[in-house]
Amino acid sequence: VRTQAELKGVAGTKGNLLSLAFSPDGKLLAGGYRDTAWVWEIPSGQTRAVLKSRNANALGHVAFSPDGKTLITSGTDGWVELWNVASGRVVLTARSPLNLATLAFFSPDGNTLAVANRPAAMSNPFVKILQAGTLADIDAEIRSEGAAR
Repeated sequence: VRTQAELKGVAGTKGNLLSLAFSPDGKLLAGGYRDTAWVWEIPSGQTRAVLKSRNANALGHVAFSPDGKTLITSGTDGWVELWNVASGRVVLTARSPLNLATLAFFSPDGNTLAVANRPAAMSNPFVKILQAGTLADIDAEIRSEGAAR
């Protein structure tokens, strides 16, 4: 960063963002707060999508897939959602283990998800590595792990 000059502000949020993530190509910025994630175009600041999450009042994390086509959201209500960035539609909704998922990331190749909680969020922190060929497999793995607890 060479300067601290503001390039362009973004609009649409109704509170303090809890997470921000750039798309891999740097053309989009996503942010999450309460039950909503926003996707903005950079540098115009125009809203590309407003995504309503199942994480009521608790959406705390957003991250892009390596190809930038999918956004993952997660939160303390335990919902992990994968969104098609172009359409703004959910392509997967799953409940995380222990009904808590404050962090979620894609691996660099996009084939693996890591879902975790922040240590302060629970006395028993967890990290789950989910590797699957399809989103349905990921959904089934998350559900079976959660049921086993």
